[in-house]
Amino acid sequence: MKRKGTVLLWRWRRNPLRRRSDVAEAWIGVAAWGALLVGVPAAAALTATGAASAMLRQAEELRPVAAEVTEDVPESHGLHGGRSPASVRWAGEDGAPGTGWTLLGPGTPAGTRVTVWVDGEGRVQPEPPPPAVAWAGGAVLGAAAAAGTGLAVVGLRHGARARLEARCRERWEREWAEIAPQWCRGA
Repeated sequence: MKRKGTVLLWRWRRNPLRRRSDVAEAWIGVAAWGALLVGVPAAAALTATGAASAMLRQAEELRPVAAEVTEDVPESHGLHGGRSPASVRWAGEDGAPGTGWTLLGPGTPAGTRVTVWVDGEGRVQPEPPPPAVAWAGGAVLGAAAAAGTGLAVVGLRHGARARLEARCRERWEREWAEIAPQWCRGA
């Protein structure tokens, strides 16, 4: 009765039936497992922290400003989650007037005080996500990166094995074409 470890390592043992392609296939498997065990978590961690950091950095660059709605927002349902674009104005830190557009609920009357988020150049930006949402978004992107990396590794391994098998099949057919006529002559 053979031990299980012996069966798993047959590609590396000396054996008259072992082919170079068997050894190559074994090394491809080792490389794929290494990429899965190291590359997938690394891709997930780097993507998650990078995305969350970018969202948090963007939030640090914005500042809230008290603004006033300049015209009534129509009662219609907007295309942006029930919100409609509205014109607003505010006084900048240097006293210079600023104007822009933001999304507000339908029916907001002119003169209503609202808070808008402004970047360093005075442009209205969407409200930045809170840190918990930024980290959750980073985690989702990290999971997607991990899945994509895993699929790429598995796909590359499958492609390499398919190429090895095709080369073995070609070699087998070539050798068979050389040997088969000799067998037929003897019959």
